[in-house]
Amino acid sequence: MNAELNLSLFTRSAVVETYIEFINNWKAARDAIKSISLAKPGFAKFLENTSREHKGKLTLDALLIMPVQRIPRYELLIKELLKHTPMDHPDYKLLLQAQKEVHELAVKINKVEREALQQEQRLQKLREVEHLIEGIVDLTQGDRSFIRHDFVLIPGGLGMKKERCVFIFSDMLLITSIKRKGGAIRKTSIAVSAATCGSLESNKYKLLMKTSLHNVDVIKNVEEPCVRTFLKEVSSLENDIATLGKISDIICTLNCEHQMLEEVIKDLLASLTKQLAEKQASCSQLLNLDLAIKINDEVENISLIFPNPEQRMTWEAAFLDAKDKLDNIAEKTPSPEFLCSLPLRKTRAGLLITCAAAVVDSCQNGLPDLWICSSDGLVGQVCVLTFQNEPVIASSVTICEARIICIAAVPGVSSGYDFELHNIYTLWGFPLALHPDTLIFGINEIVKNQSPKSCGYEILYQSW
Repeated sequence: MNAELNLSLFTRSAVVETYIEFINNWKAARDAIKSISLAKPGFAKFLENTSREHKGKLTLDALLIMPVQRIPRYELLIKELLKHTPMDHPDYKLLLQAQKEVHELAVKINKVEREALQQEQRLQKLREVEHLIEGIVDLTQGDRSFIRHDFVLIPGGLGMKKERCVFIFSDMLLITSIKRKGGAIRKTSIAVSAATCGSLESNKYKLLMKTSLHNVDVIKNVEEPCVRTFLKEVSSLENDIATLGKISDIICTLNCEHQMLEEVIKDLLASLTKQLAEKQASCSQLLNLDLAIKINDEVENISLIFPNPEQRMTWEAAFLDAKDKLDNIAEKTPSPEFLCSLPLRKTRAGLLITCAAAVVDSCQNGLPDLWICSSDGLVGQVCVLTFQNEPVIASSVTICEARIICIAAVPGVSSGYDFELHNIYTLWGFPLALHPDTLIFGINEIVKNQSPKSCGYEILYQSW
């Protein structure tokens, strides 16, 4: 085994990038194979037959994971080589360097794999929550993450208290009504508990309010030390009551006369039970949390009533933490500055913007041209917006007698453009091997007395 070859292999950027890209996608590929196998019995049969023909009788799933396991095995192999290589051998230093490089690569791969797993878990949880809430869409957009949900009561009119579920995400707050799986909304209750509402998945929900965390503030009712003191006192009473219960059981095992002792314990137990009941009855203020929510430039106050003070306190802490993190992100992200408005030329009245695409390799200064599509249902127009010195509409032309519904830019090796109508394909029949620089438009063509027909125009922009 050539040590210099090993070192060059593990330090080659193309190898590292390709390997990491494989790690990022192999789980998605495995899941795709699994779902297709369930949906297509013929495909599952093909995989089964192919695995039988494989010399190692390995399934496709077993083959896919082999590259993932390869780097850790290389690290062990190089360690074994070092054990049997004299220190004065020319390959020894190269093997040491190769061991260092492969170890760093293994650490990087583990990090990428862990981040990919966390990302998939985050998205999966968002998809599950989105499936449960009627009226909410696009929860998986951006870097949003789900933090927690809580069943609460919200005071309404005529002294009624309505069961609600409050969802905290990393960037927004949702308030929903609670529905049974069958679809009926839960009736008003005077208490909320895990027993009555069950887990998140045991109910369906209907969106009532959606707002950014930026628009929500907590109105302080009770300081955290007060809540902690209350919880400590309640915990002490509960522990004492439990201890007295054990003492009472032990007293019953005495053979001597113990009636007086039993009465003392019984009186003390009754006294502590009464104190605990009074303490819990007086904690209503500790259950409430008032929120000030900004809605359309007006502030609305909403009171949340939690099942217990501890849940109220942890909810407030989670909310404030999420809001602080969101504020920190906003501070680090510069706000866009409005410079000017730029009217688009229209070849006819009634055109509305439908889609756009940036053409990355179209300019010398690195700023991409923006191809903006407009349609009115009868014709499709394209405006080319360039950013050479300042934003300018370079051209505005009608390219087809149909509505443009989507656009995709496929960059090639050349730059610049001189577009021409090149060919027509079905929407799902675009060729994979395209010309150097290509723009693909998906259109919806309406022919009189016929249903709309989807097709695609391939537009080329050639180098100057």
